Amino acid sequence: MQNTPLFPLETFFRPAAKTPKSALSSAEIKRRYEYALKQSSDIIMVGNEALDLFIGGLLILFALSGFDTWGEVLRGNYSGLVEVMINFIILMPAFILHELAHKFVAQRKQLFARYVLHAKGIMFTLITALIRFGIVAPGFVAIIGQVDKKGNGHISIVGPLTNILLGSIGLLLASITQVFEINTPMLLLFYYKMAFFNSFLALFNLIPVWNLDGAKVLRWNPWMWLAVSGFSFGMFLYSLGFLFPTA
Repeated sequence: MQNTPLFPLETFFRPAAKTPKSALSSAEIKRRYEYALKQSSDIIMVGNEALDLFIGGLLILFALSGFDTWGEVLRGNYSGLVEVMINFIILMPAFILHELAHKFVAQRKQLFARYVLHAKGIMFTLITALIRFGIVAPGFVAIIGQVDKKGNGHISIVGPLTNILLGSIGLLLASITQVFEINTPMLLLFYYKMAFFNSFLALFNLIPVWNLDGAKVLRWNPWMWLAVSGFSFGMFLYSLGFLFPTA
């Protein structure tokens, strides 16, 4: 099967370079690819990649914390501020490590990878924040280069797997604190929220539609998609039961 470019700007770069790619330094290739990315009206690059990742994380924090919580913060309610701080500590690494996992695996495959913000993604993230759990995709890792279906699946699956690992760590820490009776309500809340948010991010990204990770993983290996989605769903339900008990 012939490889296809992951991002159409690969074709833009070739005539724009006017120099054989092999003759360019890695820094120059990066500069020219980033220039090519900026030509898209939908792509937003506020500053360096770290800043764009931080902004993306803040947008997800805003969307997943909910308007009720932000209302408590604006009213100066201490509990609302504590909840936002807990969410910040959990969601920023959950989001950033997810995106960096995509980036690092792509780079190992000799592809250009850079996180960018996406205008339509930001709009949908903010609009669906009204229902608290809506579309949380303010950006994506733009990957430029040639890769086959298997390689694309590998790049895509590592994001959700990163969230599953972080969520599993949360559940493990919760179990340890309970077994040794060193748990406090705040600690348990933190650990279960760690599992809750990470499993949600994994599940959302595994939805097999649009250009989400799930669509690429399903095309590569349906059984892998089913196993990872099932594990994420189980973790989500388990943590949901603690955070929002029915009795």
